[in-house]
Amino acid sequence: MLPQAYNNNLKIIQSPDFVMLYIEMAHDVRIIPIDDRPHLPGNVKLWHGDSRGHWDGETLVVRTKNFSPKTSFRRANVGLEIEERFRRTDNELLEYTLTVMDDATWTDDWTVSFPMVRGEEPIYEFACHEGNYGMMNTLRGARVEERLVSEGVEVGERD
Repeated sequence: MLPQAYNNNLKIIQSPDFVMLYIEMAHDVRIIPIDDRPHLPGNVKLWHGDSRGHWDGETLVVRTKNFSPKTSFRRANVGLEIEERFRRTDNELLEYTLTVMDDATWTDDWTVSFPMVRGEEPIYEFACHEGNYGMMNTLRGARVEERLVSEGVEVGERD
């Protein structure tokens, strides 16, 4: 959930028993129970950990643990625990706070907090475009059109 160079959009959907975080980057979807169920047993390790949420007044608190050894968050993995807090400060602003804990990786827990501003931007498909010939062909067509116009050929609009 830390901001990247791009694809930072997030959609939050809540039901009585779950919160869903739909993250634009890599189309990650986190479905977080908020119905007091316990964490999975410690021997069940997941790529994105096992998240459980609850409300602390007006703040959604999400605790995540049981990360897979294949996970690497800033060089931490199986001992990693994360606490996230989502608190609406007004209609357009959500304060996001992340506390990271792993005694095997860091001498102290560390926290980062930043605002999430409500936006109307859609969440776009996340895809790598290596081997995507669409752009190359679009540009090729534009160059042909430019050449035709420079030669005095009338080019009409396309549907």
